[in-house]
Amino acid sequence: MLDPATRKLVAELARHVLRFRARVIGAAVLLILAKVAAVAVPLVLKAIVDVLSRPEALAALPVLLLFGQPVFMRYLMMASGDKIFAEGGGQQIRDKNGEVIGAVGVTGDTEDRDEELAAHGIHAVGLKTDEDCKDMGRKFRQRLTSAADGR
Repeated sequence: MLDPATRKLVAELARHVLRFRARVIGAAVLLILAKVAAVAVPLVLKAIVDVLSRPEALAALPVLLLFGQPVFMRYLMMASGDKIFAEGGGQQIRDKNGEVIGAVGVTGDTEDRDEELAAHGIHAVGLKTDEDCKDMGRKFRQRLTSAADGR
């Protein structure tokens, strides 16, 4: 049925498989796990979308984003080899009523100096910063960076 060269090749392969059986079994297990993951990930994502599509689940979404965003940003910075990084010096731009209408970022000096220059630019065009609106009530409370609130 098999010619002698093929028989010799099969015997040699079998000898190596037996010699390295732990590696072969490990590789087969990892291959099966990869296939399971490839099928499971879309199913899990579909389940998440289905759960978040219900109105009562939307109440939990801000909490998930609050805790998920810092983890995602740390991952993004690490995965990019620190080519993407969080930088201070940004300010929200608010209109005369305190509504956020945009943002500006300045970088090049210390974080405090960058924020000071951003605020100067905002004031130069007649608009307001978070600091200008801090006494306008809860709706206009500014978001603190980790350095500003001591975390």
